[in-house]
Amino acid sequence: MARKSLVGVVADELLDRIVAGEFPPGTVVPGELELSAKHEVSRMTVREAMKTLEAQRILSVERGRGTFVNPLNRWASLEAVLRAASEGKNDAAAAVQLIELRRMLETGACELAASRVSPEEIDQLQVHVSAMQKAHDSNDVSAFVEADLGFHDVILHASGNVFVAVLFEPLHRVLETRRTQTSQIPDIQRHAIGHHRAILKALEAGDAPGPARPWTRTCSRPSTISGHTSWRPRQARLPRPLSSRTPAHISTVAGGPSLTYQRSRADPRSHINGRGRTLAHI
Repeated sequence: MARKSLVGVVADELLDRIVAGEFPPGTVVPGELELSAKHEVSRMTVREAMKTLEAQRILSVERGRGTFVNPLNRWASLEAVLRAASEGKNDAAAAVQLIELRRMLETGACELAASRVSPEEIDQLQVHVSAMQKAHDSNDVSAFVEADLGFHDVILHASGNVFVAVLFEPLHRVLETRRTQTSQIPDIQRHAIGHHRAILKALEAGDAPGPARPWTRTCSRPSTISGHTSWRPRQARLPRPLSSRTPAHISTVAGGPSLTYQRSRADPRSHINGRGRTLAHI
């Protein structure tokens, strides 16, 4: 692996401080002189590091005022956004959006895989489900997560669309962290195994998407694809846009980490009670 340049190292360290919440969105980052002293590099190196983060739209320069941290939704680097989602202190909104992205990618991949999956890939899916069951029985969380992610990886490739797997690859590290958190709970493991078996059964049958097909009922639920979400009837409303809801926090609900929402004034029709409702196990 190529060694990072000094500019890259400084840029990464500054990004770490931003992700950790030392410099929240809208705040001014220290000037070149202060940063060069802290990192023991030249001002030219700091300047280039700042330009790197500016090119990724993580920072913005306002002449006469300083260099400011941009809100997460303006960042143009997928790697940086994923770091914020996995390591950040206030990452609830980013975690919700990660679930939404997964839903789009994974349900679409399932629809494609329904008509394209090969017998060999079906065998691979069965191996992963069996490995999940074995890991559950032996309380091996690491092996469970590995088999879980392997199952999803087979479906992504079975879709036959090269872009799906490429788009999903950067999410792997974040998903592994989230799955390790939620898979600590035996009940969540059991539900995940059941959901994965239902997907496997639908793929074995080669069901094409359709409003009355068991395949669609299985794979259209967020709970089915992720294996870690709370069960919801298929007719339930999809989550409203983030702008109309108030993300609360990552909390422990029903024994596992989950995202909750609190009632928002901007969403008077919400059926969410004051205590919040579990949206999804991550």
